[in-house]
Amino acid sequence: MRIVSGTYQGLHLYFQKNKHLRPTQDKVKQAIINRIRSHISGATVLDLYSGVGSYGLEMISNNCESITFLDTHSSIIDKNLEMICLSSVKQNIPLSFNSPQPEEFEITDAFIKEQFKQAQKKRNFGLKINETNIERQTSTAQQFLKRTKNKYDIIFMDPPWTHPQYFEESLKAIAEFTILTPNGIIIVEHPKSVDLLQTGLKGQIYDYGNTKIGIFEHETCHLPRKL
Repeated sequence: MRIVSGTYQGLHLYFQKNKHLRPTQDKVKQAIINRIRSHISGATVLDLYSGVGSYGLEMISNNCESITFLDTHSSIIDKNLEMICLSSVKQNIPLSFNSPQPEEFEITDAFIKEQFKQAQKKRNFGLKINETNIERQTSTAQQFLKRTKNKYDIIFMDPPWTHPQYFEESLKAIAEFTILTPNGIIIVEHPKSVDLLQTGLKGQIYDYGNTKIGIFEHETCHLPRKL
């Protein structure tokens, strides 16, 4: 599994096999990025149930304005953010952490590793790479969606397939709390057994073997239909 587009294209991501994580196929990510590419630059993005952080990392690689990673566990996404930061230093890409830092210091590999060691102890952690503000929060989706005051241009959602109720619950919360901006897009990766069109959302469903991708748009947004 790797980043398939943008600045960090080709960077292999850390992934620890377990029954709760399913890596998104690279060809699926590439198809989605191609379809929404014109909406990414300057976008405010939410990666809900982020897991490995595969979708959100693509957004960083394509210069979104901000990205929030949200999951109940953060160890894997922190590891992948650490790898992106290490790559940024090698490419001389500006990098800063939202934590107290000495007035004069050098961002080295050791410094980055220490930042992420400390991040493991925090429920919320932030940094900035180039012009992208990055936030990682540890919380359930329902708790986050009820309390957030932010609105998002792009929302990715890939709940655990062992809990199909999370799909409808999260989509209803996004609508109830008006979290999607006008012209916004929701992208949902889901199993064939889940029928998202029953939720009343208007959008398109695309098949990729055992995986389906639902793309739903705010009523003022018009994307090309071919994926």
